[in-house]
Amino acid sequence: MTAQVHELGGGSQRPLGYEPVRRLPDARPLLFVVVDTEEEFDWDAPFSRRSTGGTAMRHIDRLQSVLADRRNVPTYVIDFPVASQPEGCGPLKALGDNGTV
Repeated sequence: MTAQVHELGGGSQRPLGYEPVRRLPDARPLLFVVVDTEEEFDWDAPFSRRSTGGTAMRHIDRLQSVLADRRNVPTYVIDFPVASQPEGCGPLKALGDNGTV
């Protein structure tokens, strides 16, 4: 299956249906923050499917408070080990429940 594209001149293309964000020339830059959260594992150890801890997520409020001070609402990307354990997803749920994200 091939995606349909718009020809943009100069040989460049973009997928059909995607429009660029239009901004005034003198507008301030926008900052988008994407936080990739993953399970804990030892980078120096062999791969193990048992490395699925999510305890580091209990500290996500530290990052959230720094971003909130700057009025930035991040997008959190989570993997299955984080999403499937209360210690992983609980802190993110708490942020959502209190309206922080």
